[in-house]
Amino acid sequence: LGPAADEDIPPTWFTEWAELGNADFSLWDEGEQVRQFRWAIGFTDNDNRFHPEEEAAVRRLQSSLGLVVTGRVNEDLAKRIGEAPRENR
Repeated sequence: LGPAADEDIPPTWFTEWAELGNADFSLWDEGEQVRQFRWAIGFTDNDNRFHPEEEAAVRRLQSSLGLVVTGRVNEDLAKRIGEAPRENR
């Protein structure tokens, strides 16, 4: 994945946002949780909007993990990212 995965950061950023009622996000959503997720999957600019490029990356990742392909970031996806062995990220 991206720089955050290289630092072995678990997806606590997502669960913290989920507790605030931001349990998922998708195309054109914006906010700090989106910026942090974008960073985790390798988009290193400081944009906080979920673009078609990120949606496509999420769809590919969901497919490769055997999850339902929705293009939405949700708690299932965040947990799977956090559980992935470092060498697979």
